[in-house]
Amino acid sequence: GYSSGAHLRNWKFLVSADGESWTQASTHAMDESLKGPYAVRTWQIPVHVEAARFFKVVTTGGNSINGTQLVCGGFELYGQVIRQQNEGILNPSHWFFKGMEGMTTSA
Repeated sequence: GYSSGAHLRNWKFLVSADGESWTQASTHAMDESLKGPYAVRTWQIPVHVEAARFFKVVTTGGNSINGTQLVCGGFELYGQVIRQQNEGILNPSHWFFKGMEGMTTSA
């Protein structure tokens, strides 16, 4: 496989129930924990998140080679998937992720 060596160092993880109002669930500044090719790490979410449907990773500074690329080969969330309370259909677009316990990221 190929690894550019440009791993995430400065980034934040945001969650939202509606895709408009975002909560910062974690922040990483000069984080070296993803250093090295194919690194895999798990983080606890330090803030309480009741339920979220949308997730995003936003870079807040340079990566390990001071570039602006967000290089991420995988992203996993752990918790409980629930159906939106006021929706009677089982369309997956109406499901939420509740009780986020952690996330795993690989670079």
